[in-house]
Amino acid sequence: MRADRLLSIILLLQTREIVSAGELAEKLEVTERTIYRDIDALSFAGLPIYSVRGSHGGFAMEKRLPLNIPAITSQEIHALCIKQSPKLFNDLNVHVNRDLLNRLLVNFSKDDPEVGTWERRIYLDHSGWFDQLDKVPCLSMIKVAVVRHQLIQMSYRKKTGTIILREVAPYGLVAKADKWYLVAMHDQQLRVYRVSRVQKVTYIKKFFAIPRSFEITHFWNDWYQSFEKSLPKVFCVLRIDSSIIEQLSNNKYLNLKILKQDETGKVLISVTFETIDQAVHEILYYGSRVEVLKPDELRSQVAKQVRNLAALYCSSDW
Repeated sequence: MRADRLLSIILLLQTREIVSAGELAEKLEVTERTIYRDIDALSFAGLPIYSVRGSHGGFAMEKRLPLNIPAITSQEIHALCIKQSPKLFNDLNVHVNRDLLNRLLVNFSKDDPEVGTWERRIYLDHSGWFDQLDKVPCLSMIKVAVVRHQLIQMSYRKKTGTIILREVAPYGLVAKADKWYLVAMHDQQLRVYRVSRVQKVTYIKKFFAIPRSFEITHFWNDWYQSFEKSLPKVFCVLRIDSSIIEQLSNNKYLNLKILKQDETGKVLISVTFETIDQAVHEILYYGSRVEVLKPDELRSQVAKQVRNLAALYCSSDW
């Protein structure tokens, strides 16, 4: 569109000293004749654009003009260039065209080598290792209801497997680690629902108003902190090889604390797990490099699993 092109010319002239008609034509993918017509239109509109003669000439614009269009910074360009997992956009049926990014970057010097480097070599994948992708067939309908401020009735599968019917006012959507959550009002209370557990959505011909004070970012951060604190905790004392301290320390969910190093060179640490089952799974991964000292229940569970494994592999069936 011509309006987009004119704005791109203004932005480019604001951030560069002199730009030739050829360079403008190349960046905006039009002919030089079109550029000259655009420059005439901008000049006629009162913008102080003037031509600079000579072998390095072109067009320039008076920089004192208060356009209120801040120049894009190098860090902002890098942020735009970083590719992200397309799953979330695909879930919302929003298809991001890379041409859009190219149009946004048209005012940044093509001579800056970092633009291409950041786009080709940095990629943000928000999903976890070996996670099964959440199927969210009802997400599109929920998104429409969020935009319309329309009540919905949803068939929802609880964590226990029980199916319930809920009439809710959908306030907003949150994506965490490529998983979608619905923030909705039910019985005068804001609740959070896993979108992949929504089995069916029906629109209700009723609409609602969201309080001006509601900010989904603030709600989600407060809710998630409360949720984490409400999770059950299993406090453990382990004796481990010093070789795996760094690996365990990198797991921020374990809340690892080093207690002391004993005479054998082993390190005593305290860690926190959400459940006994999770603790058993994590500890068995490290084999003989980890020994459970406390609690007794966890030590017994690990020993039981080791005995079962030994019986399995010592079987005479082979």
